[in-house]
Amino acid sequence: MTESTESTNGFRKRLADLFVQHGLFFFGRRIPFLIKLIKPFLVWVSFIFSRYLRRNLAANAAYLLGPESTASERASFSRRVITRHFQFLQDFNRMQDWDRQDYLGLIDSVSGTEHYDQARAHGQGLIVVTAHMGSYEVGLAEIMDHESDVHVVYMPNDQEPFERLRSKFRRRVGAVENDASQGLGLWFQLRDALAGNAVVVIQGDRVMPGQSGQHVPFCGGQLEIPLGPVKLAAASGAAILPIFCLYSEPPRVRIEIGAPIIVSPEKRPFDEAALHALSGSIERVVSQHPDQWLAAHSALIQPVDQRSRSL
Repeated sequence: MTESTESTNGFRKRLADLFVQHGLFFFGRRIPFLIKLIKPFLVWVSFIFSRYLRRNLAANAAYLLGPESTASERASFSRRVITRHFQFLQDFNRMQDWDRQDYLGLIDSVSGTEHYDQARAHGQGLIVVTAHMGSYEVGLAEIMDHESDVHVVYMPNDQEPFERLRSKFRRRVGAVENDASQGLGLWFQLRDALAGNAVVVIQGDRVMPGQSGQHVPFCGGQLEIPLGPVKLAAASGAAILPIFCLYSEPPRVRIEIGAPIIVSPEKRPFDEAALHALSGSIERVVSQHPDQWLAAHSALIQPVDQRSRSL
């Protein structure tokens, strides 16, 4: 890639970020019907002018749709994922003044509540692991309806208006924010919170800068997932509980609770079976609803030897 091309791509990204920060959120709050009206155009523009999105989403589609999928099918899939991104931002933006009961009113069904009871009965707190799918905020509101001490682990977003609104939402529903960029000290804080029977909520489908990860088989390729949840479970004795909040008919959702995962503290350097159980639960949901997986980066790679990245 030439320096000129990199400069052009950088300008386009800055322009897109500027639109999201100062256009989508501003007009979405004040003229919501306008954003809904022009959303197909926004999806088209994003697909046509963002080489980053086209390349990465098509690469993911090659695994999620299978090797026999055509270029046309992968392009169509990519546009559906971009549409989901805009749907999420649109819903998130218009819900900013809602209270917890408003969020709960969007839930069509909750399946697997027996798994929640089993994980809670295990004791030592609870680690809820989810993925970048559906409406995270509605899922968190549902957890807060049953728990009083909930810690959300997040990585700060470089889009300041979005991060500000996201932080405002967490405070409004009563969740404790935990910045993942704090490093090792954060995990000691979370371990102590779990010792007090708290719930820790963390994303499990993406390794963020500074985190350790492991490549695991995933939808015909390999996905690097964070080791943090498994290591935290080993250190605290808490069970891991996969929970996914999936769109039924946006903005309405259904919540799926997976089987609890018990991590052995004796396994070194980590409980690989537990890690694969966790990745398997995420893989199952992603394979069933691939266009709800909001992975705009090139998440999946060709199968390689198992390898870790240390802190």
